[in-house]
Amino acid sequence: MKVERCEREGVRFLEIDNGRVDYAYCPFQGWVSVNYDFIFEGEKNPVGIRWVVQSGELDKISTEDLEWASK
Repeated sequence: MKVERCEREGVRFLEIDNGRVDYAYCPFQGWVSVNYDFIFEGEKNPVGIRWVVQSGELDKISTEDLEWASK
C-alpha cells in the first residue's frame, strides 16, 4: 500500500494507492473518505464525502501519516 500526503484547497488528505482511496480528517466529523470534486474543485461540497469510515479502514496507515493529515 502506497500512501502519499497531499494538500489541496486547504484540505490535507492521504491518497492511497494512486487515488484508489482518499481519506481526510474533518474536525467536525472525524475521518472521512473524499472524492476528486471535494478536493480539487475548490468547493467543499458534501456530496463528495462519505462521512462514515468503516472500522479497520485506517488500520494499515501509519500513525505518522494519520497525525499529519489530522493537524
